[in-house]
Amino acid sequence: MDKSVLIQRLLETFLVEFDERLQAMSRGLLALEASATGTPERDKNLQELLRNAHSLKGAARAVEVSLIEKSCHHLEEILAAVRNHPTLLDQHLIQLLFGVLDGLAEAGKLLRKQEPLEGSLLFGVALEMEMFIESTIRPLGKEPAQALAAPPPAQIAKSDPNADAENAVSSDLPTVRIHTEKLDALLTRSGELLTARQHLRLTSEQLSQVADSIRRLESEWRHHGKENAKIGSPTSKTATKIGDSLVEETPARLTELVAQIDKLQLALRQDLRQLEHTGSALDQQVSRIRMLPFSHACVGFDRMVRDLARNSGKDIELRIEGGDVELDRSVLDALKDPLRHLIRNSIDHGIERPEDRKRSKKSPRGTIIASATLRGGQVAIVISDDGQGLVADSIRKRAQKLGMPIPDTDQKLIDAIFMPGFSTAADSVSMVSGRGIGLDVVRNQIKSLHGEVDVSFVPGKGTQFQLTVPLTLTLLRVLLIRAADQTFVVSNNYVHKLLRLRQNEVIWIGERPMIVIDNQPIHLDSFAHALSLRQPTGITWQGKRPVVVLRSEQRTAAFLVDELVAEQEVTVKSLGSRVKRIRSVAGAVIMPDGQVALTIHVADLLHTEKPDESLGALRHGGAQDSGERKQRRILVVDDSVTTRSLERSLLESAGFSVELAADGVQAWDRIQSGEIDLVLSDVDMPLLNGYQLTQTIRKSELFRKLPVILITSNDDQRSRERGIEAGASAYMTKGTFDQSVLLSVIEQLI
Repeated sequence: MDKSVLIQRLLETFLVEFDERLQAMSRGLLALEASATGTPERDKNLQELLRNAHSLKGAARAVEVSLIEKSCHHLEEILAAVRNHPTLLDQHLIQLLFGVLDGLAEAGKLLRKQEPLEGSLLFGVALEMEMFIESTIRPLGKEPAQALAAPPPAQIAKSDPNADAENAVSSDLPTVRIHTEKLDALLTRSGELLTARQHLRLTSEQLSQVADSIRRLESEWRHHGKENAKIGSPTSKTATKIGDSLVEETPARLTELVAQIDKLQLALRQDLRQLEHTGSALDQQVSRIRMLPFSHACVGFDRMVRDLARNSGKDIELRIEGGDVELDRSVLDALKDPLRHLIRNSIDHGIERPEDRKRSKKSPRGTIIASATLRGGQVAIVISDDGQGLVADSIRKRAQKLGMPIPDTDQKLIDAIFMPGFSTAADSVSMVSGRGIGLDVVRNQIKSLHGEVDVSFVPGKGTQFQLTVPLTLTLLRVLLIRAADQTFVVSNNYVHKLLRLRQNEVIWIGERPMIVIDNQPIHLDSFAHALSLRQPTGITWQGKRPVVVLRSEQRTAAFLVDELVAEQEVTVKSLGSRVKRIRSVAGAVIMPDGQVALTIHVADLLHTEKPDESLGALRHGGAQDSGERKQRRILVVDDSVTTRSLERSLLESAGFSVELAADGVQAWDRIQSGEIDLVLSDVDMPLLNGYQLTQTIRKSELFRKLPVILITSNDDQRSRERGIEAGASAYMTKGTFDQSVLLSVIEQLI
């Protein structure tokens, strides 16, 4: 084999080891910085750093990456000198060593892109290490660091901090690295096998129904006898013989056909049992392969907290608890960004400066805890800090400046911080936060995982963000329900109770329908109404109606449904960015009959408050048409026909009457008719843009109180302020557009 080809293949393996070594060295350097001089702990940390630097140097030499080899050699020499002269390890050297790790990290990215390392950060850091060695270490008169003997494989397995506990015990077991794309493909096939298994079960049931029908036919044939078998004239002897023959032979033929079907069905059931056994074993094995510990998602967070805290003039400790709790790799990967956002938020907005903490009689050092706890088929991940909590005054002032409703309760304060573009530090952007992004991103990403976010805080004591997500996104145990002639999927994790109720079991508190569960009144709604689905009018409640009681971390509610279909395992598919924007919809599943059913984001559904007019008819035995909302007319103004159509569909599904305009001039002409209740306008348009249209409306004595919502792709602070100055009632960005938020804002304005 050509040497260059061999090195290229080895490079792929090297990069995997490179990442593992680099992570271990980062943890080791953080531990070295925190350990006291002359302690066994510091000596241990130094030895681990030396071992990893030495091993990485040898691996780099094998793949002929000379700059990494040279840098690791310099790093060895510096660490060996620190071992002999502990006083060398001051803050200047600590920063240099962290710079080395940063340079190595960048070098790894460049190698993956097959880009040269000359001129990289590592190139400059290597020169800086050489200068330190020549100016500081050489004068000490000590020998350069002796090459460390590479430990045998068994020793490496025992001492490697990244090694899996099971592998450490069974180090002689063969292992192989599998590309994640191949593993994902295997998982997809496993999901398809599940669907095929369910389809086969459905076919077996249908075959059984055919056999039952034939049996009934045979019985009826025997019962009626010759009268049902006569052919032609009753006086015809030939016809009589034919009839007699049919009467005698047909039951036997039917019996033979039933026997064949029974035999076929038996074989089908045997195959189905084998398929179920094999499929279940495959699902379990694939799922186990994909499971990784929670600590995997927290790699690099300790370094991030150290650097950001120092840059902010704060002293902060990060603690990881429940790091061995295992989740599906895809869930962990999706959690990294939300966790990073929340930790950065705690550093910037939560933890106070040491002098402020002392005045509050707190420890000068703040603490951030990231923990994971199993809860059945879900895991609760909590990011908590002992900082100042949510500052209500700052949130209210910011909400007022942005033209949002001023939050007057703790829950509304929490809701405000998740609004797109909301930040109490938006006027003062720091390296940590203040860009108006973060928490809304967290919520949307957790929703995409079929999870929910719960926030609690105590002023002056701290804030806690709880992320509840499933252990895996591959297979979910769900409840299938029917509402408004559609099938929906609800995760079993949120199903509290299944009931069948009579109309007289509904109680009314004011205008709110309720049912009593466990001595507690629970709000009752129609499932179709909660999803803003159109329902047939004149529906009456006869006998008992099926009800599903759903519970999240924050709320419990009951929903009338048309049918409780079944409980089963399904493979959930994401429907992309467009469907993610649909309120209360998290994804979809492929049913055994080939139909698509939408999965419901229960926490989102429970959090949304809707009028109860659809259930007002329960007192009268039928549905009433709430025409008031449908009379409200919204003018949509946008030069994009696609955007106009999308917004029109959204608003009409919510019960509004919608008119369209392609620019500000058309919109102003239409407004003057006096039949518009609200204007939803783009900003960048020909002839008369959104700012100008808003100003024209505000200058009009007749229409100056008409609500105007500007919605645009311009998400910078200046554009937002310009919109508010023009007189916009609200300003929203398309990049963070959310249907539920828009409808909520409209409800507040009209």
